[in-house]
Amino acid sequence: SNSSTVRQHLPFIFLTSNTDTQQAIVLIKEGADDFVNKPFEVGELVFRIRRTIKEKQNQRAIDLFNTRLAKDLEAAARLQRTLLPKPLTEVHDVNFGWIFNPCDEIGGDLFNIFKLDNEHLGIFFIDVSGHGVSSALFSFALSKILSPLPDQSSLFREYAENPDSASILPPGEVAKHLNNRFPLDTETEQYFTLLYGILDRKSQEFHYVSAGHPGIVYHAYNSSPRIISVASPPIGFIPGFEYQEKIIPLSSGDRLYIYSDGIVEAGNNKNQLFGEKGLTKALAESRNSPLKDTLQFLINGLNQWLGQTKAEDDISILGIEIV
Repeated sequence: SNSSTVRQHLPFIFLTSNTDTQQAIVLIKEGADDFVNKPFEVGELVFRIRRTIKEKQNQRAIDLFNTRLAKDLEAAARLQRTLLPKPLTEVHDVNFGWIFNPCDEIGGDLFNIFKLDNEHLGIFFIDVSGHGVSSALFSFALSKILSPLPDQSSLFREYAENPDSASILPPGEVAKHLNNRFPLDTETEQYFTLLYGILDRKSQEFHYVSAGHPGIVYHAYNSSPRIISVASPPIGFIPGFEYQEKIIPLSSGDRLYIYSDGIVEAGNNKNQLFGEKGLTKALAESRNSPLKDTLQFLINGLNQWLGQTKAEDDISILGIEIV
């Protein structure tokens, strides 16, 4: 109400002849900012009034800052969600689904799916170290480099000598360019992991590289999910590192899952990690469900397992299914 708003910013100092300390505490709890015992010195009263007014002004400035910050974070969160994959309505032989749950208003996870040409889809997943504003700012900067333009992708277009005759760069070359462009910053100690792959829709093969990223989950149709890990450093850790390309042959009904470490490293109040076991178990239990339902089943199970414990890192996962 208006009266409560006015009261919030007006200082209240009680003059009292009661010297009982407990009574003074009651006055403070009921809304007094300060109290002065009678008889009082005018100088002391003036000092307390000025101090209380200053404290009120400082608190109001903090409240205004927090309000503006909350609005800015909400705007940043809306902006970040615009960077998530757009529907590929013309692609009918591959299904996609994803979940993006930053642990704060904004996070450091970034992923996308896009057409490289009529036969190839580019897929990347980046996890910036840390979380919150600093990680989100880094991921915003990366999105400008990695996110595709209409009918083109900066992943190959940027490095082509002649954009009109640009060819698709292999995943290893993309990782190499990024590794050279983003050396580890020793001052901020901020870095990112990467999984970048090209899905060949004709041959049904997924060619990819992993730079320090969690292992990809390969869930073949009528089989158990398994994690394929690649030992490699994050982007920028080792100058000149040669990232080796891996290939996963796919068939109709097969699924791939790319995720951030916030899922497997989520810890509950018993200091237990959800782990790769929890991840593959949830995916296996919901294998017969549509892809998006499987992802939601996983997140629901993770949240139930966490209980009242808040996730300390961003939780994101991208699913790919061959139709």
